[in-house]
Amino acid sequence: MCRSKWTWIGTLFLLGTLLLSAPLLGGCTAAKAEDRPPATDTVEPAPAVKPSDPAMALDAALAYIREEYGDSAPAAGIAWQAEDATPGGLLGSNTTRYTAEGWTVTVLTPVVNPVDVVYEVTVDNEGLGFHWAGKVDATGQVMTLEAPDSVEPAPADLPGPATARDAVLAYIAAHDGPSAPAGIAWNEQNVTPEELLGSTALRYTAEGWTVTVSYPIVAPEYTVYHVQVVDGASGYTWEGEVDATGTVSDTFARELGSRPRTVTGWLGYVNSTPLGAQFDDYLVLQPEGAGQVGIAGATEALENEIVAMRDQPEPGKMAHFWGTLSCDVPDYGGCQLEVSGLRRGAVATEPEPVEGWQGTLVSNPPGMQFDDYFVLSGTYPVAYGLHSLDPQLQSELEAMRDTRTAFRVWGILRTGVPDAFGSQIQVERIELE
Repeated sequence: MCRSKWTWIGTLFLLGTLLLSAPLLGGCTAAKAEDRPPATDTVEPAPAVKPSDPAMALDAALAYIREEYGDSAPAAGIAWQAEDATPGGLLGSNTTRYTAEGWTVTVLTPVVNPVDVVYEVTVDNEGLGFHWAGKVDATGQVMTLEAPDSVEPAPADLPGPATARDAVLAYIAAHDGPSAPAGIAWNEQNVTPEELLGSTALRYTAEGWTVTVSYPIVAPEYTVYHVQVVDGASGYTWEGEVDATGTVSDTFARELGSRPRTVTGWLGYVNSTPLGAQFDDYLVLQPEGAGQVGIAGATEALENEIVAMRDQPEPGKMAHFWGTLSCDVPDYGGCQLEVSGLRRGAVATEPEPVEGWQGTLVSNPPGMQFDDYFVLSGTYPVAYGLHSLDPQLQSELEAMRDTRTAFRVWGILRTGVPDAFGSQIQVERIELE
C-alpha cells in the first residue's frame, strides 16, 4: 500500500514540473526565418571622386590674385596656352605650365587621391616684376605662400597697341598724309614668330590699310611701340614709334637716312604690292616683325632675280641679302635696300668678318632645333644664329640669354648653314655695353 501511494505522488510531481516548464521551453524556440522583421540598415553608395584638375587650380589662383592685386594681376579672359612641363623621370607629381601675354603660371599636381590633392601654384611676369606663389586645395580654397613685394597698378591712360595705332594714324593725317576712314573696322592678327620671345607683333588690316605694331614685353610704363603703316591704295608708307606717354615720333627712319647702312646677310622674302600702288615690291625681314623695306637690285641680273622671288610660297621663298640700306628715299616705307648680292637654296657662303655688331641673345622655346639667336639692336631687329668654339665664351653667352643685356660681338658670319635663320655668327670676342 505504501508503494502505490508513493507512485501517485511522484506522478503528480512529474506532471507539475512538465506543465510549469512548457512556457519556458516555448520561449526558447527559434523563430522561423519568414517571421523575422526586415533589416532596416541601408548601404550608401560611395561618393563620386573628381579627377585632379590643374585648370581649376589655375582659375582659383587667378581669381584670388585679381581680387587681391586688381589691375596688376593677369586680365580676365586672356587665352592661356597649356603645356605639360613635367621634368623627365620625375615621379609622384605632374607639372602644367600656362602662358599668355607675358604671364607664366605653373601648377604642380601631386599624384594622390583627388580629394586630398593640394596644388602648388606660381604666377610670374618678368616684365612687370610680379611673382606670387601659393597653394590651392581640392575645393578651390587658396592660400598665399609668397606675395609680390610691391604692386602698383599701371596708370589707366597708358597706351596699348591699338591706341598706338590710332595715335599714328591721327599723326599721319595731321601731317599731310592720307586719312584712314572714320570708324574703320580693323582685323587684328598676331604675327609674332613662334621662336621670338620677349616681344609681340600685331598686324591690323582694313580697307587697303596695313598697320604693324611691334613692342617688347616689359612694364607698360617702359613700352615703346614700333609702328609701320602702309596705305595700299596710294602706296603711302610711314614708320616710327609711340612711347609710353602716347607721343609719336618719326625720327627713326630720318636719322637712319642721314647715313646709309651696310646690310650683311639679312634674311627675308619679297612681296609684291597691290596693283596700282606707287612701289612694286618690298622685302619682309626675318623674324616677322623685324621690319619691311623697299628693295632694288644693283644690277639688272639681281633685279630680275628679285622680281622672280615675289610672292613665292614655302619652301624656298627665303633668301639672305647683302647691300646698302638708305632711308628718306622714294621707296616702300621710305627706305630702300640696294641689293649687291643674295643667297638662295642650299648654297653656303664664305665666312665674312663681324666687327662690333650690337644686339641681345634670345632663347628659342623648348623643342626647337636651335637653342638661341642673336637679335641686332636698332630699327631693324634682324636675327642670326650664334655660337662660340671657346667653351668659356660660350658659357658667358648662354648666361646672357633672355636677360636683355646688350653686347657687341666680333667673329665671322656664315649663311646657308644649319643654325637659327640659316646663319651663324662664330663668336671670337664680346664686349658688354
